[in-house]
Amino acid sequence: MKNNFMKTPKKTQTMSNDIQTRLKPEVDGLVLDFRNLSAENQKLLTDDILNHFSPAEKARIFILRGEED
Repeated sequence: MKNNFMKTPKKTQTMSNDIQTRLKPEVDGLVLDFRNLSAENQKLLTDDILNHFSPAEKARIFILRGEED
């Protein structure tokens, strides 16, 4: 009997496995990077975004902020 599936080159399989391994999150949560925004925009976005999450979800949100002037 002949197999009717495509064979994947070993290099492609290795690359696929590497990508899957790298994409596994180490932390279950959300990271927001606001470092390139003004302090005012950081606050506005933070307040607006956090309004849409429950307290349990908010505990898993990490916000990167820029230095305040």
